[in-house]
Amino acid sequence: MLDGKEVLVTGGTGFIGGRLVEKLVLEHHAQVRVLVRNFSKASRIARFPIEMIPGDITDEDVLKQAMQGCHLVFHCAYDFAGDARHRRAVSAKGTQNVAEAALEANVARVVHVSTVSVYGTPDGDLDEDCHKAKTGDIYADTKLEAETLMLRYRQDNNLPVAIVQPTIVYGPFSKPWTLGIVDQLKRGPVALPDDSGLCNAVYVDDVVHGMILAAVKNEAIGESFLLSANEPVTWHQFFAAYERILGTESTVPIPIKHSESTPGEPSRSWASSPTWRRWRKVLSSPDVRVALVETPVVNWPYRLAQQFAPDSWAQFRERYLDRARPPAVPTGKLMSGHTDRVIQEPSPSRLALYRAKTHVRIDKAHRVLGYQPAFDLERGMALTAQFIDWYYST
Repeated sequence: MLDGKEVLVTGGTGFIGGRLVEKLVLEHHAQVRVLVRNFSKASRIARFPIEMIPGDITDEDVLKQAMQGCHLVFHCAYDFAGDARHRRAVSAKGTQNVAEAALEANVARVVHVSTVSVYGTPDGDLDEDCHKAKTGDIYADTKLEAETLMLRYRQDNNLPVAIVQPTIVYGPFSKPWTLGIVDQLKRGPVALPDDSGLCNAVYVDDVVHGMILAAVKNEAIGESFLLSANEPVTWHQFFAAYERILGTESTVPIPIKHSESTPGEPSRSWASSPTWRRWRKVLSSPDVRVALVETPVVNWPYRLAQQFAPDSWAQFRERYLDRARPPAVPTGKLMSGHTDRVIQEPSPSRLALYRAKTHVRIDKAHRVLGYQPAFDLERGMALTAQFIDWYYST
């Protein structure tokens, strides 16, 4: 269906976009163009006979030129750099530019890559009819804004767009769900709540297959499709698959009472920020505290706090300093050789994800697109293991 067709891919140097480019060239024999912002990241796709166009989605003129004569557009680009304001501006402006250029070029289809995160982490079955709402997570919120904008262009301008919403995508070159987890497990103990939730893991090739189906099926226009595996696994099973690849036992089940916030604890973004987490680990050391208190700039407010508000000082110390220490875990839960290593605890957002009992349903993708995942966890991890062996040996 795509043999000889001109196809533009934004974000083609990334994880999903890079695999899409490979499959478009090798399996579908498409004429592929890739909008490339940073050519130092293009080595993976540079070996293919594709056209690489310098620029990014914020440049209207470059984008319009790149889209001329194209039959399909896969919009995979997302900028993870910068603060929330910058990422929101790039996402909104870039998505609008893609929609406008697609209308001007009269392309047959735009496949917009969103995420399951636009639905939050509700328990129970999740499908495309579930409620979407901003959660405060910058990635999920900007993806929701971009998805909403694309649907508005469909409604107001008849843009032929189809939206795909992948779940937890793992496989070769996945930073968050392959390389990130492997690096964690290599560093030492990784805490997972003993009340593990469901992990809707999907191998990258299944996601790319779903994207291509959304590009060629007429019934996909104006619709959104969740893309996941046939069935979820637990987060313990997901991490255990990587442990088997590495030949280690690095996960530590943490009772929920150690993972949850203290009742009545104020919800403050600074208290859960990475910077504060690093500082409180330093301040949890008695030797560091003594040395710090002896400095003049700290000594007088410290003495005032102890004298006039001893209860408040004790609560602050218990909540924000003492809690930096690893939670109490039975010694038998720690693997040999790691008893003296700090346990890596999940961030509050990751903890919520690890505990959620969300079961993503792919009935709509199966019914409308004919989407049928080819990879269960065992088969997907078998291929991922080959990548891990190559990646860490080079």
